[in-house]
Amino acid sequence: MKKLSDEVVFKNGAVVKNRMVQPPMLTSSGLNGEVSEDTLNYWRARSNSAGLVITEYS
Repeated sequence: MKKLSDEVVFKNGAVVKNRMVQPPMLTSSGLNGEVSEDTLNYWRARSNSAGLVITEYS
């Protein structure tokens, strides 16, 4: 049985450390269509929360 903590290896060789995914969360922290320091800080804080992190658009 697969566990959430099991790593995933894709056909192209990419490895994801576990089966948890952080979906994109709109923070509206960008400025003029560019990533701001607030945006970077938000995603840095969550970068170890899941094996795959999907960021928002800016």
